Amino acid sequence: MRSARAVSTVLEQRRWHPFFAGLTRDEFLAQMAALPEKNDLSLSSEET
Repeated sequence: MRSARAVSTVLEQRRWHPFFAGLTRDEFLAQMAALPEKNDLSLSSEET
């Protein structure tokens, strides 16, 4: 039995996600780098 994957590749995102479908690899990576970082609550207790 195969389990679900939590990670996808650049190719999969460019192929299947409509927001990224027309982008080159470099354009896709630039879009990902421009996204705001997700707040990870588990880190906030360690930084105090």
